[in-house]
Amino acid sequence: MKKTLILILLYVFAELSVLVYFGRVLGVLYTFLLLLAGAFLGIWTVKRQGLSVVRRIRNDLDQRKIPGEPLIDGACILIGAFLFLLPGFISDLAGLLFLVPSFRFLIKKRISRWLKKRIDRGGFWFASLGRRR
Repeated sequence: MKKTLILILLYVFAELSVLVYFGRVLGVLYTFLLLLAGAFLGIWTVKRQGLSVVRRIRNDLDQRKIPGEPLIDGACILIGAFLFLLPGFISDLAGLLFLVPSFRFLIKKRISRWLKKRIDRGGFWFASLGRRR
């Protein structure tokens, strides 16, 4: 818990430092406009890529396949969208990494490997809300 709090405080300090730096170099108005442009660019990219992922999920479900990779893609896009909506340049850069397909491929590989290890160790349990037969 203490490590998480320290990491959050370090992130906030770094984000504020970068914002103050850009505010001094570019001016407050241009810094604000740049943050706003980044948020709109992120929203537009998320919308475009999100619709593509929804189509892939539908295609997999229509073919009666479990949409594993498209679901991980969708989760990465949601994380990227959240990071883009946070105010700051560091979070925008991190969000961009989740939205660029070549970087997202590397992230998806790590997530898939982590999920596989958790499932192999029995780290997940699943519950169904449907009736048992």
